[in-house]
Amino acid sequence: MRILETLICHGGDRLDWLDVTGRSGPDTAAPVRVPLAVAFDALPPGIFVVHKLGATVLLPGERLGGARIVPGAASEADLVPPAVAGFSVTGTVRDPANRFLPRRFVATLGGGQGHAVGLFRSALGTRLPAAGAAVGSCRFVDGSLASWAVLSLAVTVLVGPAIRLVAQADGRGEFVIPLSRLPLLAAGAPQADYEARLQVLASPAVSGRELADPDSLTPVRVRSPAANVLSFAPGFRLQPGRITVLTSKNRSCLEVRVP
Repeated sequence: MRILETLICHGGDRLDWLDVTGRSGPDTAAPVRVPLAVAFDALPPGIFVVHKLGATVLLPGERLGGARIVPGAASEADLVPPAVAGFSVTGTVRDPANRFLPRRFVATLGGGQGHAVGLFRSALGTRLPAAGAAVGSCRFVDGSLASWAVLSLAVTVLVGPAIRLVAQADGRGEFVIPLSRLPLLAAGAPQADYEARLQVLASPAVSGRELADPDSLTPVRVRSPAANVLSFAPGFRLQPGRITVLTSKNRSCLEVRVP
């Protein structure tokens, strides 16, 4: 059989969209299997984009050697992927159905290893487990909204390492932290609740009217959610199996301040 020509298409790099809500740890993030609206601020010349569930693939075009036709059968040299210089991309990602919160992202691509971008579920898209949830509204001490803040709970359980649970506030500072896979306490357990510590990442420069990159937020101090504590301390007691409203003492919200 005579081969007249061969079409060669090389792969590129990709952005992996991951659901990072709830229990956090190695291999706990799942691909986001819903259609997303991804918008890039700009792309290098010769790169084209393919969207699919869970990922956005960036492929080198013909001018970069990613797709070309060679006469006859392809040689081993023809099959070697072209060297693509590393490049940075920025943009926004949204869920048209509002199950996930929108965000900005920054990624360095070109090495073919992929880049994971975490997405947090909105209150609408959050599934509440049997262990319940921690909910509330996050504000700075001056009353301004802690828009798009990322909240992380470290819960000390009876057996094994502490469980870390994460969620993101929306543009109004309102959050729902599902207590995913947090063990319930039986009636005969030696304690009725767990020790928990709360960490918040936020920025007073972030506005709810504009999207933020949660990876760029920095730690702020939390006025304790414990009923008998007035200071900025992260520790409190958390009872599983219920919806717990997190508020700082003598406040109607969870209050934070810049260190």
